[in-house]
Amino acid sequence: MRVVGPLGIAILIAVFASMVGVLIYAAIVARDTGRAPLQAGECGFVTDQPGSVNDPWTLRPCTDPVAALVVVRAASVTKCPAGTMTRSVSSRRSPAKRLCLQMNAAVGDCFTGIDQWLSAEKVGKVACTTPGAFQVNTVHNAVDYNVCAPQRQLHREIDEIVYQSPDKSICLHRVGT
Repeated sequence: MRVVGPLGIAILIAVFASMVGVLIYAAIVARDTGRAPLQAGECGFVTDQPGSVNDPWTLRPCTDPVAALVVVRAASVTKCPAGTMTRSVSSRRSPAKRLCLQMNAAVGDCFTGIDQWLSAEKVGKVACTTPGAFQVNTVHNAVDYNVCAPQRQLHREIDEIVYQSPDKSICLHRVGT
């Protein structure tokens, strides 16, 4: 029987510690690269609050009733177009990038968070019976700062959202007004 001395025990501990370190590093890299980056045209909703370390995005088909946002430009270092929601995304291996989002809105859809529509964390697609919800009246695939002109006569409280690149104008009214 062979007895291992203090030097042998130290070497075994060092080997074991380095193996644990490699496994932890591999898990971190796999987490950063395990999901393909979001592409333009994909829809979903933001699932976290600012500063959260959780996955910030829940991917859904654009036809899903809860898919409140659509990616209009995949993450890049370029600034998002004026009026577009900007969401910072980062990983341990690359600098922060900007994901550009617009509301995934069709006539009849209802949303909350419209008063803070540049904050993707606040915008959500909801049932039109939700207190304070805004319902989409009009959607134009153009920059139209008068998109709500016809609705001003019908509703007391309206909101218009105008996006550029891709161009889209949305008119909403608060349900019940």
